[in-house]
Amino acid sequence: MPGHRWHGLHPELTARFAEEVRGADLLIQEGVSLGHLPTFPPQPQLSEDEVIAELGRAARETQGLLIVNCYGMNRERVAGLAEGCAAAGRTLLMEPRMGALAGWPGVLGSLEAVRQRPRDYCLQLGFESLPLLIDLQPPAGSLYLHSGGAPMGPMDPAQAVLEAWLARFGLEYRVLTSSGHSRVPDIVRMVLTVKPRVVLPVHSRAPEALAVSGVPSFIPVAGPVYAVADILAKRTTALSRPAVRRRSGRRRPG
Repeated sequence: MPGHRWHGLHPELTARFAEEVRGADLLIQEGVSLGHLPTFPPQPQLSEDEVIAELGRAARETQGLLIVNCYGMNRERVAGLAEGCAAAGRTLLMEPRMGALAGWPGVLGSLEAVRQRPRDYCLQLGFESLPLLIDLQPPAGSLYLHSGGAPMGPMDPAQAVLEAWLARFGLEYRVLTSSGHSRVPDIVRMVLTVKPRVVLPVHSRAPEALAVSGVPSFIPVAGPVYAVADILAKRTTALSRPAVRRRSGRRRPG
């Protein structure tokens, strides 16, 4: 199941995969972006290269402390951030768990040096670490960049909590990220390149939105168990899952 990123740093790997599996019987395609409504105000769709470039620009231009909320598992973005920080004369410090995921040796310990010289540092801080702002007391001109970490946007109840913390400390807030999910034109591109007998859109609220000429889609319904043969034959009435018998907790008499 390709959760491919033609907009990532290695589109050649995605292209190679598509060529290697060309003509497959079944393509299971991730489709998070299918049927998504546009955001208001619209957010630009940046490539990973563009995100890394903007992180570097923020490291240069921010006058106070730079805080970035990102995932350590996105090692290439962390490496790009670290390079931008070094070029701007900043030291990147990460929370221990995220630093371990990223393979980054600069771990946040004492806050004293950061508090004394905020312009010399960039901190990776997740949502759970927002109380550290009380001790950091970021000066005017500080910036909080949301670059992929939690919370996951306006639909997340924690978003209002995040914004309240930032407002309390006067931090400018920017969203700067590149989705890990495939974009709609790239989903279509993958299906057209692979040209499978059947495509099965998954991980989507609108799988029926995937309509590619010449490639039939299989839209399963909840409950049945499908064999590959059912999908290739587009049989939507497969075997139902057996009911799970629950124990009542009562003992039988005798």
